[in-house]
Amino acid sequence: MQRGWCCAGLLAAILLTGCGTGRPSRAPAEARDAYYHRMLTSGHAAFERGDLARAAELYENAWVRAQVMDRPTALGTAGYNLALVKIALGDRPEAHRLLRAARAELERAGDPTEETWVLEAEVVRHLGQHDQAWAITDEALERFGGQRGFRSGEIQLRTLRALLALEQEDDERAWPEFDRAIALRTRGTAPRLRARLAEVRGRLAWAADDPLTAAESFDAEARYYRTEGRFPDMARALVRAGQAFEAAQEGEAAADRYVRAARHFMARDQHPEALRWLERAVPMIEKANNPELTGRVADLLEVVLGTREANNEND
Repeated sequence: MQRGWCCAGLLAAILLTGCGTGRPSRAPAEARDAYYHRMLTSGHAAFERGDLARAAELYENAWVRAQVMDRPTALGTAGYNLALVKIALGDRPEAHRLLRAARAELERAGDPTEETWVLEAEVVRHLGQHDQAWAITDEALERFGGQRGFRSGEIQLRTLRALLALEQEDDERAWPEFDRAIALRTRGTAPRLRARLAEVRGRLAWAADDPLTAAESFDAEARYYRTEGRFPDMARALVRAGQAFEAAQEGEAAADRYVRAARHFMARDQHPEALRWLERAVPMIEKANNPELTGRVADLLEVVLGTREANNEND
């Protein structure tokens, strides 16, 4: 989307462990204040490299500066970006407050607000308020559904509604939402949206007791996220693929996905998570008699356990 304030896209997909966020908004043309622009641009760079604590600090500075200037578009942009980081850091109540504040400012400026509705529904879902999340999607679809340029937003909303229904074990309600989302897909649909569609397809297959189809769908989800450069989301999709392959009694395939996810977590210094999935893979690898996979696991375990011992010694 080319609008001045809005992000290049959101989604999170929001997955089992958190909210997969989109890219933050660039500085609006309205905001020609050098300090504000520097804070927002630097925050964007920190967000992209995964330094969320620094991104939060920089976006907070931009948010405060926008209040000093009383420029609504600048406030909306900074507030939205700060909300994205708060989601990534797990502070969803604060993200929800910021989103509402950002929307109010964007409305004051006469700027688009569609993305704030989509993201708010995602946040509310992960606060466990499913009925409210569904109501937000209802209002967003009523406001923006069918509008030119809202195809991506509607795909996000429809897939979210499918996930909400699945989480309430209402498969019959989930399928029509998924079908509507698929019908909106075009050749130009972004990989992040294709990933979300693949995730929903996988969860529907899982609910229908078809773990192999679910595994293949989660594999596709991981590939789309890798293409998009959303590597934490990719790793979580690999974990889901591993769980589905395991349920389908495809142990070697399951172990491969667990190991690849563990390698990602280890590289990001998330050693407990890496160890969790490596340990899950070991029994299947022992049965598989695959020397190459065994070697990969042994090497990763050596690094993870060695790091944990070093940390314990330092403590």
